Amino acid sequence: MTDLTQKTVLIVEDDVLISLDLTQIAEGAGCRVMGPYTSAAKAYEALNGSSPDMALVDFDLGDHTSADLLGTLLDRAVPVTILSGHPREELPAPLRGLDIMQKPVVQRDLERRLADDEAE
Repeated sequence: MTDLTQKTVLIVEDDVLISLDLTQIAEGAGCRVMGPYTSAAKAYEALNGSSPDMALVDFDLGDHTSADLLGTLLDRAVPVTILSGHPREELPAPLRGLDIMQKPVVQRDLERRLADDEAE
């Protein structure tokens, strides 16, 4: 696997068990993790003065979505992978062209995504 020790990954996921799993996979691959954060508001706080190399963001965060956060990350040119249990067609149209991983996430697929500097 590619050396990912210099890559910082923002994780935004409201399900605690999934967020712990994502964190374990990212750290196991050698990445530094920002978070995991359970809400877009908490992720925004972390982004104040800091920018990750990539982001793994759940679209549906319980009582709100991450649409605005995703827009901010894209404006900052941060490669984003949306995590969702919903089909691509159920996401807002502007987000459907982004990189999407269906939940449940498979470890080897996520490891490949983390190593892929071209993820958008």
